Amino acid sequence: MSVVNSGSVALDDDDLNDMDRWLLAYLDVHEWATPNLCRQVYNDEQESNDDQISRQWISGRLGRLREHGHVAKVHEHADEYELVDDPREK
Repeated sequence: MSVVNSGSVALDDDDLNDMDRWLLAYLDVHEWATPNLCRQVYNDEQESNDDQISRQWISGRLGRLREHGHVAKVHEHADEYELVDDPREK
């Protein structure tokens, strides 16, 4: 497990949007996830097609959480993420 920038400032709950919270909750329950898996699960949960999101959007949110040390890639060369530090608990 590796954190990209351990010197970065951690986020707190006020810095999170709904998607960040959803991703953190998903990773809290599951050991790991890919952006594509998160997209599929999230979109399947939505009642309206208007609420569908893209893999790129999720990848960007995971990247932000990774920059702040809250998630890390499971393997350096894979697009799989795991929870490291949950800012919702602070």
